[in-house]
Amino acid sequence: MEYDTCDLMKKGITSLALNQFDSALSYFDNILEKDNQNLAALNNKCLSLNGLGKFNDAINGFDKILHEDSQFYFSLIGKGESLYFLEYYDSAIDYFNRALEINPNNDSALYGKSKALNKLEMYNDVLDCFDKIKKISNKFWIDGRVYKRISRNSNDAKFNRRTAFINKINSLISEEKYCEVLEILNEALQFDQKSTIFLCYKGYALYKMDSYEKALTCIDKILKVDFMNINALKIKSKIFIKLNQYENALSCLDDIKKFGGIVDDLVYEEVLVNIRNSDNNSDEISSFIHEGNDYLSKEDYDSALYAYEQVLKLDSTNIIALNNKGFVLYILGKYDLAVNVFNQVLSINDEYIYSLLGKSYSLYFLEDFDNSLNCYNQIRRLNPELCDEEYLELLNMKINK
Repeated sequence: MEYDTCDLMKKGITSLALNQFDSALSYFDNILEKDNQNLAALNNKCLSLNGLGKFNDAINGFDKILHEDSQFYFSLIGKGESLYFLEYYDSAIDYFNRALEINPNNDSALYGKSKALNKLEMYNDVLDCFDKIKKISNKFWIDGRVYKRISRNSNDAKFNRRTAFINKINSLISEEKYCEVLEILNEALQFDQKSTIFLCYKGYALYKMDSYEKALTCIDKILKVDFMNINALKIKSKIFIKLNQYENALSCLDDIKKFGGIVDDLVYEEVLVNIRNSDNNSDEISSFIHEGNDYLSKEDYDSALYAYEQVLKLDSTNIIALNNKGFVLYILGKYDLAVNVFNQVLSINDEYIYSLLGKSYSLYFLEDFDNSLNCYNQIRRLNPELCDEEYLELLNMKINK
């Protein structure tokens, strides 16, 4: 028997209310087969998936909705629930808060937030949620015993370890002690490995230490589960600007604005200007790299160095120009300067083999044999075919000597 969309929706909602999640899912899938742009049906499908414990599948659906409409109220709450059950508690709180910005009196969002806060042992905030729920709704009757237990926990907790971590990290960041920040974060992430707040701090610290690839890896872990995370998007945009990847930076800035964040107008305009300039500079960069490589093959090292410097004036993170500049400095016997240049490349791509090779050779001539061997071992791991066993034997002999 054929049902129209309205009938299917009613039947699906009824099944959902009765916790008959498989039936509900079939009704909403039926609607989506006919109309794959029906956001209400997709949202209800995701709620059914939550009920079936398929939280990652639910998140994929909620993300599609929120990418279309970042204010889609029920999906904000639904994704908050998914993240809660996946133990991403601070991200869950963020989504419940987004829903509460739209409607401060929503009891479902308040209750979901209270559950996540309780998991994070933030008992005073749990009590605030409970009190708001009792004032605005009879839907959630808070068991008196639960209320007393939370109150007792709130009074007994002299400090919250999570808050202690955050206070210490903020203090170290204000002092720009980023190595120490990373040490604290290693401990903090053992305490809560799914904390997107701690991961965000780690990404920021790595960014400030010019470890851009590692910072991006860290930030992308956050955005994989919380693609609307404003702080993560801001850090990612800063990294792309540092890497002169202005198109990617613009995409991040647009997402920040789309998802309700604030973007500095001057930064936005500067990115647009750099995109226009990059388009104009690409031919010139290619010409200088070709010129530098030609001089390098003719062993005219000073002219090659000049050509690569011209590239770097236009694009300070051009890996080819940086790597080749490093090798010219190595050939000229300026080993310490060469190491600095190779480190710039490795801060952009820590697996760039040719810079690892150049750095290893330069460190060898600086008689820093241990670090030279560390670089060479990375090369062996990444591409054993490039390794010279005689050089490796010579390094080990120097170290043992």
